[in-house]
Amino acid sequence: MIGIDIIDIRRFHNYKNSELLNILSKRILGNITLPKNNFADEISIARIFAIKEATIKASSGRIPFGDNSLIGFDNAENSVFHATYECKNEKLNFKVSSCTSGDYVLAIAILES
Repeated sequence: MIGIDIIDIRRFHNYKNSELLNILSKRILGNITLPKNNFADEISIARIFAIKEATIKASSGRIPFGDNSLIGFDNAENSVFHATYECKNEKLNFKVSSCTSGDYVLAIAILES
């Protein structure tokens, strides 16, 4: 399965220099290091949301909405992240990539078999 999400970065203008980025990056993206400047922060927040949504969509309902704290990502290889979701007796693995163009972030997640 494939999940795709697009986020308008402008939705996150009010979150510059907030603790939201730190909270989200720790809960959703694990140990990935994100840029610290103001503009990159709102892009990073939008990217986190897009990746989270694309991963949930690619799971075809196997990851419940609101359970995103259990999605973990490792560092990127050639702009592709490897994501893992573990719950009870199930472990789902994804390949995830995202890009930025203008005011938008696009994320694609592919559920690996």
